[in-house]
Amino acid sequence: MSVCFKCGDYGMPNGCPKCGKDSNNTIDLESMKNVEEFVNVCEDTNIPHKFIGILWQKSIIEVDHEMYSNNPNFNRFLASCDKLHESFVNGNPLATSVFLFAPPRFGKEHLVYSCMQLASNHGLSVAPYLDTIELKRLLILGGMKPEYKLYGKINYDDYMMSDVVFVKLTQTTYVKDSYSVLLELVSRRSRLNKPTYIISELTLNEVTKYVDSYIGSVWTDVSSVGLNKLKYPSVIGFRPSKDLNRR
Repeated sequence: MSVCFKCGDYGMPNGCPKCGKDSNNTIDLESMKNVEEFVNVCEDTNIPHKFIGILWQKSIIEVDHEMYSNNPNFNRFLASCDKLHESFVNGNPLATSVFLFAPPRFGKEHLVYSCMQLASNHGLSVAPYLDTIELKRLLILGGMKPEYKLYGKINYDDYMMSDVVFVKLTQTTYVKDSYSVLLELVSRRSRLNKPTYIISELTLNEVTKYVDSYIGSVWTDVSSVGLNKLKYPSVIGFRPSKDLNRR
């Protein structure tokens, strides 16, 4: 991805006419009573320094992937991501679990870090951003030993009771174990009346192909009638297809 020659990738007020980046689209750290505390929370929740204070922007994804501008699936994906992000902007995150998938460089993790910061800024408790390998370790060891802390900073109870939990599907060969781990996490948090937000490069069908068909159908074959939206995630995703790329 090349650097914008117009703004140098720094953005411009109300959006750069070339790349769409808005220099005003940041969290106003100066207005905070305790900036150091906010930054510490970001670090404790595994938000990289380069993302601290930076908000996700739909316009950047639109410009970076302009070739899909007429693709209805891409536009639905962006609209759903924007709706999710706006719920965090308003301090009232979607009260439904979400499975969000897209290829690399479609702004998934930027969206995650932005939502996590917004939630923290609104006074919500935010869990560290873990992948499914780290999550399995926490669920097993934390479940057996209440005093156990992953990386010495997050215990099982605090993680499960967090208002906001984003978790990333591992990209290693251990992806085959991920679905059962996610099922357990989402089920447990749903009993606590809390949503879970899952980020993946694989589609839900690709993730479930590794498990028994009965277990795999728990999330894929469900009716929307009377659905427990905390236990059965809504799916938001985009997968480029050769026959749709330039529609």
